[in-house]
Amino acid sequence: LLLFKDGKIVEEMIGLQSPEDLVARIGPHIDKPANRLRRAVQDALMAEDHELALSLLQQALVEEPNNPGILVDIARAQLALGHLDDAEHSLSQLPASVAVAPDVDTLKSEIALARQATDAGPVDKLLAALDADPTNKETRLELAKASVGANNHAAALEQYYQLMVSDRDFNNDAGREGLLSIFAALGSDNDHVRSYRKKMASFLN
Repeated sequence: LLLFKDGKIVEEMIGLQSPEDLVARIGPHIDKPANRLRRAVQDALMAEDHELALSLLQQALVEEPNNPGILVDIARAQLALGHLDDAEHSLSQLPASVAVAPDVDTLKSEIALARQATDAGPVDKLLAALDADPTNKETRLELAKASVGANNHAAALEQYYQLMVSDRDFNNDAGREGLLSIFAALGSDNDHVRSYRKKMASFLN
């Protein structure tokens, strides 16, 4: 028995097959509606159309309500749209075994990082204010948060590092905590993370 898909042989079965074996062998090659939706999602993400991606993912979740991967993708799309509460809610619905996966932990860190920037002021005004008073720790903290919101993680890391160096007691060690939050969101392979991990370790030791 030969199974063709798109003009190519994808399965070859010899001898009598039980119904269960047939389902197991043929099932992966059936183009399910949810699979088609997720391919459309990838196209939407490539076009940076996060609204469309979210809509398609929500349709896919209706097709496969027990697929935790779809919930994770929904949370990513919600984060990209700035819907932080919705993203956290989506992650809260994950099974416990999935909720502790490394990619989910990273997504949680990215959401936490995005929250830092929600109330920060404009970067240019904060830079001017810090130039006028370099000792103002509140301004430096706000600048670090605003830099995160502007996706300038290198600048944010530097401001958090300067806060840590200047005053470990300021705002419950806000400098060190800010560094750690960016480390978690960007991952250990990021060049900026590696650089500031070394600087942080050198200072603390």
